[in-house]
Amino acid sequence: IRGSDQTTRMNILRGIVYQDACDAGKRPGCGFRTMTAPTGTAKTLAIMKYALEKAKVEHHKRIFVILPFLSIITQNADEYKKIFGDDIVLEDDSQTEYTDQTRVYSDRWSAPIIVTTTVKFFSTLFASRSTELRRLHQVADSVVVFDECQSLPSSVLDCTIYTLQQLAKNYHTDVLFSTA
Repeated sequence: IRGSDQTTRMNILRGIVYQDACDAGKRPGCGFRTMTAPTGTAKTLAIMKYALEKAKVEHHKRIFVILPFLSIITQNADEYKKIFGDDIVLEDDSQTEYTDQTRVYSDRWSAPIIVTTTVKFFSTLFASRSTELRRLHQVADSVVVFDECQSLPSSVLDCTIYTLQQLAKNYHTDVLFSTA
């Protein structure tokens, strides 16, 4: 009986986190937002709920989920693919093997939901090669979520924040920083 009480309390907490994310996503205006929730509170789903609601309110065309570690990218992408399907979610990292069709989506980031690494995302923003530059316009008019944002390197935090502020201010992009 005691275990079921703990499960019930955890499910109540998950419901609160999810509803708070939903409510925050419905607020108009682009800019910076934060989501802090303990591990185990279904943040992966709450993040997506926020992004979907924000995309509806702001008419964003794309959702980016940016993760720092390859080990959690596949986990999150698989979770989103179960919900939305393989044709909606693009997992784009250095270990992904692409079919001919997914390579086209990867080259241009044209899928509605992109799960990628921090390195790949910033390489696109600061690139000078045509491969990365083909993706750049897809970042505008989107929701960009940095999950595990505490892992962003502090040595480049000032220029990172400045760049993301410009996306929000000039390119109709909403940025969410999430951490446990």
